[in-house]
Amino acid sequence: MESKLLQLLRHEGSDLKTEFEKASIKGRGTPQEVSEFRENYFKNFIARYFPFPHRIAKGNVVDTNGNESASIDCLIINPKHPYTIDTNEKFSVIFADGVDVAIEVKPDISVIDELHRGLKQIQSLKKLTRQDSPILAPSKVKMPKHIVEHSKKIPAFIFSLRAKHDPLLTGLDIIRYYKEHGIPLEEQVDYVVINEVGIISNYKYPELTKAADKSTGLFFEHWGGHTIAAFLLYLNRVYPASATLSAAVIPKYIQQIKPERFEKILLNSIDDVSGIEK
Repeated sequence: MESKLLQLLRHEGSDLKTEFEKASIKGRGTPQEVSEFRENYFKNFIARYFPFPHRIAKGNVVDTNGNESASIDCLIINPKHPYTIDTNEKFSVIFADGVDVAIEVKPDISVIDELHRGLKQIQSLKKLTRQDSPILAPSKVKMPKHIVEHSKKIPAFIFSLRAKHDPLLTGLDIIRYYKEHGIPLEEQVDYVVINEVGIISNYKYPELTKAADKSTGLFFEHWGGHTIAAFLLYLNRVYPASATLSAAVIPKYIQQIKPERFEKILLNSIDDVSGIEK
């Protein structure tokens, strides 16, 4: 039997879908207003599971090297981040070393241009580097150098309500885009969440993959009604801006969930799914 938390999170997924649809009515068809209603609801949802002293923001992120990202819809701000709030209660400047996670909201990534825009925005963020790793004493625990460097990049998600009928096809679109544009591994998205369907995970190194054979690449995890729960689980498991001495509460209550299906996405798998949808 599902716990009360998992039952609640199933409803959160349904509520997100409903509120995103209602935004089209509230925004009176104006794209900017519709987008703002959706982003505000989504940020309020995230804020319930990452409450104060975390803060939730939208905006451009800068690093110590002077690099600046495109505007990101939802940023989970670490409690250590300076309180750089202007008179409109918005962050006037957001530092990479104070951002735990970045989430770009793209409701319909079945539209290839929308997917590409999300990937470009995430790439601009991934060009930034935190000055310090959140891993405590990496040399003492013999942490590989590439994992230490990976931990200095801000974890990045794309959140969507809709992908192609077969999520593998959306995964193939992502692979093709990265291959055609020669995007380096560390500038790629980490997770693409498809509400009430599943998550496309980009496991970049053998030390981080969930594959039994330690293979890396894009994998589709079919979570169905547990997708929002898995989303929160992953948000809590990525490398934050600074090390924490105690584990987060939420994962302790949902860590028992497992995906219904776990499948690696390969370019040659298009032969198996091309008849479903182009």
